[in-house]
Amino acid sequence: MDNISVMPMHFIRNLILLLLIAALLNSSTLSQQSKSKLRFSLNVQSGAFIDVTGNFKGGYIIGGGAGLSTSELLEIYTEFNVNIVKEKLADANVDFNDYSLGTRFYLGKVKQKVKPVIETAIGVYPDFKDRIEYKYYRPGMNLGAGASFNISKNFDILTKAKMHFAIVSMWDSDDPIYVYSGIYVSVKYTF
Repeated sequence: MDNISVMPMHFIRNLILLLLIAALLNSSTLSQQSKSKLRFSLNVQSGAFIDVTGNFKGGYIIGGGAGLSTSELLEIYTEFNVNIVKEKLADANVDFNDYSLGTRFYLGKVKQKVKPVIETAIGVYPDFKDRIEYKYYRPGMNLGAGASFNISKNFDILTKAKMHFAIVSMWDSDDPIYVYSGIYVSVKYTF
């Protein structure tokens, strides 16, 4: 595998750190303009892995994340997931991680108990050509939609479905993008 197409983990870590700092600065400015206070959140989630491209038989997902609400209807979030799946060709159980940084838009009125949710994010995904080990990472994106159920002042249950698009190769005409989806249920604590 050529090293030009592989993104080292320190580069990925620095990119995520830079994006988080930019998000914090941007949200601080937005917060001052709208006079709303910033709220932080932590969440744990689980779900079902659904392979669209066809290398896996399916599996499950566990993960978590953190968020920064700049208003009642906008949240900047980061998320990680461990995908535990069965690979078709090797007939072996494998797991791989994905990482995302994005925005979560809550639609509807501010005090509404159930709100539709739309998510957009950039992500870091394993190199799906690196079979079995999945130790090299590449960029990608994900899009999701779902609903947030407000349980109390500090707790929400978030249900969503997401499509993940991982860039495998910009030059390989056979499979330039690997696609998989997930159905998630998340418990979110906001403080």
